[in-house]
Amino acid sequence: MEERGQRISAAPWDMFELLCGMWKTRAIATAVEFGIPDLVAEGPRTVSELATITGTHALSLYRLLRALASLGIFEEVPGEDVVEAKKFTHTEMSRYLCSGQKGTMYFMARAVAFPQSWKLWDYLSHSVRTGGSAWQLVEEEELWQYIYNNPEKYAVLEQFFSSLASLLTPALVQAYDFSHAQLVVDLGCGHGMLLSSLLQTYPHLKGICVDRPDVLTTTSCILASNIKEGRVQCIAADVRQEIPADADIYILQQVLHDMSNDDCIVVLKSCRQACKPESKLLIIECLPDTCAASSYGTFMDLQALLAVEGAGVRTVAEYSALAEAVGFSLVQTIPTASFLMILEMTACQAARQQD
Repeated sequence: MEERGQRISAAPWDMFELLCGMWKTRAIATAVEFGIPDLVAEGPRTVSELATITGTHALSLYRLLRALASLGIFEEVPGEDVVEAKKFTHTEMSRYLCSGQKGTMYFMARAVAFPQSWKLWDYLSHSVRTGGSAWQLVEEEELWQYIYNNPEKYAVLEQFFSSLASLLTPALVQAYDFSHAQLVVDLGCGHGMLLSSLLQTYPHLKGICVDRPDVLTTTSCILASNIKEGRVQCIAADVRQEIPADADIYILQQVLHDMSNDDCIVVLKSCRQACKPESKLLIIECLPDTCAASSYGTFMDLQALLAVEGAGVRTVAEYSALAEAVGFSLVQTIPTASFLMILEMTACQAARQQD
């Protein structure tokens, strides 16, 4: 006979937890919206204090913090019975919601709370049914144009990408040996954090950053000392049209998954035309067919399906096929201490002979 209260099967409750995922995401984003993580950064605060500062209803705020504490996000300090006097403090996990924390998830929490982020997933069935993007059902402007035209959202996303880069960059620098190179070109370089770290690790290296003019404003600040020393050049250009020639290594980090196959071919062809016979191309992406990244990679793929026509997270074989179509061949696939993998490409033998 089964004992009273015994859990019969874990499977239904595991599914239950997954289906509650939306509740948890919204609760985290709401706490960030009210600035709770930063308010308890220096130590425990009472519900009454937090409610007064944030202009919220004390009992409702307590219920929000209690729910998050059940996930290990914040901790309720024991000892008080009156709701307004109850205190909350940080846990190791909740500190990553502080805006100034290294590797902070604060800006990601802000981004996932954008109304457009939620509306987009309302149309997943549309994208699965048709194979097309759903963004045009959410906003009239093309995705990136919409972001550029909304400075507040643009700033949040830029800061999220920067904080994510601070977590990923050390793993990338450690995973690949750049000692044989003299000139590295980072295409779609973003804030330039990867190139900055490479120049610090390899004093002999020189680099070129290629990205949009608005992005390079921030990049120039991060790489200011290297620019002054003549080790870095920043070029405002579209990576589909203009790529500096004759570098030893070209890097495409998390660029291609936001593009259709046709656009990928255009970029890769430009890379191939810029390459010397011995040049290397590093495609750095999250790959859905690698065990460590399978869950994140496959769901990131759905996000790409929804957001950009023809975009998607691709497998090693799919990237290899795109690269081979323009004269590259896969040399090796290199894991990193992150969800990203490095695909090292070089000109195939026939293409080298033509060069």
